[in-house]
Amino acid sequence: MSPSVSHDAIGLVVDNRYRLLAAIGTGPSGAVYLADDVRLRRRVAVKLLAASLADEAGFVSRFKAEMAGASALRHPHIAMIHDWGIDEAPFVVGEYLPRAGLRRMVDRGVTLTASQALQVALAAARALAYAHERGVVHRDLHPANLLFTDDGRLKITDFGLARAYAEAASTQPMGAQLVAGRYASPEQARGGNSDGRADVYALALIVIEAVTGRPPFVADTPLATLMARLDRPPEIPGAVEALAGPLSRATTVEPDARLDAPGLVTALMAVADTFDEPGPLPLIDEPHRDVPGSDEPAVADDITLIVAPGQEPERLADPSGADRGGGGAAGAAAASAASPGRGAGTADPVAHAEPAGDPIDRRPGGAATSTGSGYAAGALPSAAGVAVAEATDEGIVEAAAAPATGAADLAVEPEADEARRARRNHRRWRAAWAVLAVVIVVGGGAVAYLVWQAQRTPTHAVPSVEGLHVKAAEQRLEALGFDVATRHVRRDGTTAGRVLAVDPATGERVAEGDRVTLTVSDGQTLVTIPGALAGASEADANSKLSGLGLVVGTPSSRFSEDVGAGHVISTDPAIGTKIEKGAPVSLVVSKGPKPRIVPDVSGLSPDQAEAALRDVGLVPKVTTRLDTHVDKGGLIGLDPGPGTSAPRGSTVTVVVSAGLLVAVPTLDGVSTVAEAIARLQDAGLVADNLSGSGSLSGTPVAFDPPAGTMVAKGSPVNIVVR
Repeated sequence: MSPSVSHDAIGLVVDNRYRLLAAIGTGPSGAVYLADDVRLRRRVAVKLLAASLADEAGFVSRFKAEMAGASALRHPHIAMIHDWGIDEAPFVVGEYLPRAGLRRMVDRGVTLTASQALQVALAAARALAYAHERGVVHRDLHPANLLFTDDGRLKITDFGLARAYAEAASTQPMGAQLVAGRYASPEQARGGNSDGRADVYALALIVIEAVTGRPPFVADTPLATLMARLDRPPEIPGAVEALAGPLSRATTVEPDARLDAPGLVTALMAVADTFDEPGPLPLIDEPHRDVPGSDEPAVADDITLIVAPGQEPERLADPSGADRGGGGAAGAAAASAASPGRGAGTADPVAHAEPAGDPIDRRPGGAATSTGSGYAAGALPSAAGVAVAEATDEGIVEAAAAPATGAADLAVEPEADEARRARRNHRRWRAAWAVLAVVIVVGGGAVAYLVWQAQRTPTHAVPSVEGLHVKAAEQRLEALGFDVATRHVRRDGTTAGRVLAVDPATGERVAEGDRVTLTVSDGQTLVTIPGALAGASEADANSKLSGLGLVVGTPSSRFSEDVGAGHVISTDPAIGTKIEKGAPVSLVVSKGPKPRIVPDVSGLSPDQAEAALRDVGLVPKVTTRLDTHVDKGGLIGLDPGPGTSAPRGSTVTVVVSAGLLVAVPTLDGVSTVAEAIARLQDAGLVADNLSGSGSLSGTPVAFDPPAGTMVAKGSPVNIVVR
């Protein structure tokens, strides 16, 4: 069976279970068909890969491993894989999505607004983050595997196929290389190892194409396309608006500098508030929606009946009136007989148990694994069919569905005997009642299961956020849907605002909406600045600060009336303040009292001058001396004089006059003792004794002390006569 769409395949039954109804499309990795799951009576999408791959041991081994991982993914934005295996060709069965994917929208010239692109990018990034956390990397993301449900929900398909194809590169079609080249990361283009950040790179290119209609880096050849991205990032067009920042960080050349999927979710959430509410996505119907029954309950002409062993169904009529070549029992049996490893010679097209002896294909049990999302379930045939399909999807019941409305009766040979006909009718009624009972019992369980599935909250592994700033950690956790709380502690050796621990611990799975608590540092423990620093010497204070784990800051100094020079007046922050260990404390050191200025005491008495000195903190000391101008007892002045700076408490001399100084007069013009006495009295001096002849009648010739000598006023002066 070729991976290209073949209308000759319509009507064939794959793996004795999936009847092909219509071609959905084709791509480099395989052809996709709308099909009936005849066991669970539901619409599915079946992807058929190249038949030649079934013979490549490397591909088969990798295909099994990758499908086992991909089929376990359960996320609202990942198309669920219902089943997989190898019949004539490898096949994958998944959720049927009736809307066209992003590839067809862009090919028809339909582009998205920036806000719509944000909606698509955020859904895809969340799906990638979920898959990457579980070790599943897509490695071949492109617009064709971004599909939509009827309500516009994005679904990513084809997880696991890229690595399987890598084991069979010789058979990989050129189209796959071209598609992969358009969206390959630089490390993929170099042929090196890649991880989830390659998916992030591809998604960023897809978003750019969805907005502009053209992917970046497209050249004339696949090789030129790959070479264009090896050493430069793509140009981010202005049409993406605020998405430019996240897209730029998602398309760096070096993967180590590139956002991972959780980081992209966080970056997109950070710019979401800048966008208006996006309009509805411009979804496109696929042509195969017109296939009879593709989105309505199936009837007898478009569903393969489940029959008991030993019976054959009537040949199903083609809607056009002609029999389908591969749709009847004979065609199905021929397909089954030609399938290697299947039960050879089995004419039953829909077996009720897995064929034995299959050496290649299946997972244990061989049945579909769950409901949910994968290629999304199409319409189911009936209400009873829903119940049976959902119950058997977990392997509970095999082939217990009721016949579809209007289905042809099972073919048996006519019996002439009325009694035999009556017995046959009785058996039919009894079987019908038995089936109805099974439907009621299983249907109740299925409804409960569906309610549980609908109410089940997605879970995520708690990411590593220790060491991040609390705001960045909160954004990363809130992007996963967690309710984030914080508790704050102080711990030595930590930085304020950084996350110290997370509860539940990193790696534990937590449901969306559940609380995740961050332990956040408020910094190191607090220390109280002690009061003992006040009045201590600067050296002692520095020693005390270091002992408390504090840092000695740059000191300052000022005058203090109370604190001696060289001792601590205060601290900055103040004494008694609680501060974080390691914080600086600056000392304010005293320079001693502020110097005093000797006051001006002009016109004051000596007593008033002393009081003025005491008022400014100076100590007066009185001394006397003769003066030529100030009378005895009068204030001559201060020493040091007014305006002089003097330390507080220093001594200032108060100079008081001991009397006036006068000059001993001359005897010019004096001829008698009486005139000499009068001359001394006029100068304020007193005539004391006569010397020389000692006679009052004698002539004065000199004074003693001599004329011109400065003596205190009132001092005695002798008169020398002859």
